Parts: sequence; C-alpha cells; structure tokens
Amino acid sequence: MSSKRIIIVGAGPAGLAAAGVLARLGASVTLIDKDPDMGGHLSKWHQLFPDRSSAQILLEQLVSEVPDEVSRIMGREVIGGNVRTNQVDLKLDEGTWITGDGLLLATGFDLFDAHRKEEYGYGIYDNVYTQAEVEQMFENGRIENRSGKIPQSIAFLHCVGSRDQKVGVSYCSKVCCVTGVKQAIEMREKLPDAIIYNFYMDLRMFGQGFEELYHDAQEKYNIRFIRGRISEAAENQQGKVIIKAEDTLTARPLKLTVDMLILLCGMQPSKHTANLADTFGFTTGPDGFLKPLGPSQNTFRTRHPHVMLAGACTGPATLTEAIQAGRSASLALYEQLFNIIN
Repeated sequence: MSSKRIIIVGAGPAGLAAAGVLARLGASVTLIDKDPDMGGHLSKWHQLFPDRSSAQILLEQLVSEVPDEVSRIMGREVIGGNVRTNQVDLKLDEGTWITGDGLLLATGFDLFDAHRKEEYGYGIYDNVYTQAEVEQMFENGRIENRSGKIPQSIAFLHCVGSRDQKVGVSYCSKVCCVTGVKQAIEMREKLPDAIIYNFYMDLRMFGQGFEELYHDAQEKYNIRFIRGRISEAAENQQGKVIIKAEDTLTARPLKLTVDMLILLCGMQPSKHTANLADTFGFTTGPDGFLKPLGPSQNTFRTRHPHVMLAGACTGPATLTEAIQAGRSASLALYEQLFNIIN
C-alpha cells in the first residue's frame, strides 16, 4: 500500500491526537496551525477537570505521540485552496501550496469575546477577568488583582456568551459550568479565607465526575452558589466591583461588592474555522460551527469523502471529546482514502 498524504489543519488536542494515529498507520502527515506552538487552548491551561490533573503533562503526552516524521508548519494560516475528488490543495499565507490526498480539519474554537457584554465591564473595569486569564494566574502560581493585591472576595459568573439570545448565542457551551466549579475550588485552596460566589442559571454537570466535583465545591470548599444572573457591574473608587443580581430561588435582589469578577465565557466558532468554511464552501450550522453530514453516525464526515472534521470546530466539546473525535476521525479518513484510491 502506498503512503497517503494527509493534511491536518489545527494542532490542538484533536489535531495532535489525529496526527499521532495517522502517522502510526504509515500516512505521510502534515500538521498546520496558525499559532507558533502546538496545543491550542490546552497549552494555556493549568489543571483539568474533573480530576485536577496537569494540563501540561497531557499536552506533553499528546505531542510525544506525534512522531518526528510528521511535518509541522506552525505559525501559518490556510488562506485558500481547492478540494477536488481525490486531492486537496491548500494555500498558506506566505504563498506556498500544500497538496494531500485527504484533509482533517481540527480548527477548534475561540472564547466568546467578553467585551460584547458591556454590562459586565470587561475591558472597562480593572478587576473583571475571563476564566482564561484566571487560569494563567493559576499557572503562574499567584492570584492577585491588577493593583497587585490578593483578593478576599471573588464572584464567578456562568454562561457569558452562552444561552444568551441578546448576543445571538442560543446553545450551551458544555464546559463553562464545570470550569467555574473547578476554578472556584482552586481559588479556595490558594485563598482559604476568601469569600467565593458562583452565579449560575442552572448547573449542567453532565460529565463523569462533574457532579461529584460540584458537591465537593459546596460541602468541602464552602463555595457559595447563587442561582441568578448578574444584571450589571460597576466599579467603586477603591477599584472593587459592585454587582447587582437577583437570587431567583428566593426572588430577592442582591448587591455585592467583590475584589474580582470572573466571566466564564462560552465557546464560539474560531475565526479560522469561519474563513475555511468560506474558502471551501463547507456547510455551517446556525451557530456558525462546521456541520458534519449527520448528527449520529456521520459526525466526522463532510460532503467531500476525503475531508473529515474533528473536535470543537463542529461545536462545543470537552477535552476528552475532542481527543476522541480526533482519533476517530483520523481512522475514518484513513479507511476512506483506501476505499477511494485503491
């Protein structure tokens, strides 16, 4: 059997998992990513949920499974190309062309832009953050606000840019709830005397171990969960954040002052995904994510038999789901290529 040339666009967890499988099967793999480093969002994370394991150790494992023979083109973006019956041609932003027999798209997601929710003051008030910024604080080993002070009161707000018709996002991003719970526990461990709130609409703890983590947050770590959304945030003269909200379980309005407000932003289609959809005419759903042929058996396939999709480019996904999708889509693509070519 001759070697198949397979191009993978996206070097996050799904793309790395796919590259490892395809290379071990003997395919000639080219891995392309617009970022200079591999790992996607995983490379910026500290601990994973629900087991609190190290994100960096998992990333190192995924990278180690990609043999040296895999060609890596990092810091380059696909800006054009053609998908033909048995061939894919991709044009990179520096002008070179890459040709392959098959294509696997694993272009991931972007975090919702918190600036769009102006009522929460992100980018306006100093002590309003996103979960990604807080994860970097954990990685750096120090929790402090922008003036260098250690916070004594912290509020997490769930579903920022998810399930919100005002910003045109009706879907659930799947991982925001458990991320807020996980980060609240980490905050408690680093700041044992701090008051920590979680404001939520409803907690969707669907994954294995998620519900147990939530119970631990309440019972072992004394995290205060308040059902209700924050209506607005403001800043006082001391740089603290004033929150107005409603506890929908008691039907009582709330006004709190905290040192930090952390916005748990949802997933949205990456700009790279949108550009590729326009370039190649790939189908997208109403949410803007790439749309596979079917919601059940054909979750990786597109109208092009030798083009597969994997990971969060098709919709919100957990890390485990993204890795599994990368491996499954790679096997489906390899099988398809042999059916077509041989």
